Amino acid sequence: MRQLMPAFCLLIVILGCSSGPVVPTSIQGRILFQKQPLRGGTIVFTPDMDRGSVGPMAAGEIFADGTYTVLPQPGKDSIHAGWYKVSFASQVLPPKFSDPSLSGQVKQILSGQINKIDFNLE
Repeated sequence: MRQLMPAFCLLIVILGCSSGPVVPTSIQGRILFQKQPLRGGTIVFTPDMDRGSVGPMAAGEIFADGTYTVLPQPGKDSIHAGWYKVSFASQVLPPKFSDPSLSGQVKQILSGQINKIDFNLE
């Protein structure tokens, strides 16, 4: 039995390390303002330090149909998991939505998956 223990430990390590390809974290969804698609602008995810989140901000373009996608930047690992304050840069929105502390939008991003997050702004 003692002779099998090192081989068993090696097998556990190998199986634990071969869990398949890592899926990068991304964020996508749709933004409505007053029940209509927000037509253009930028969405920004700022780590919420009050909830212990750290790391770089993540941003993406808002398209004419109100959809957006935030992908990891080339050469970066992924978008960090954690809580984010969300703000929006758009000429049609009230100014409060451009400030992450005033927008009222806080979302959790999960690691290694596509995070589908829609917004209904009023």
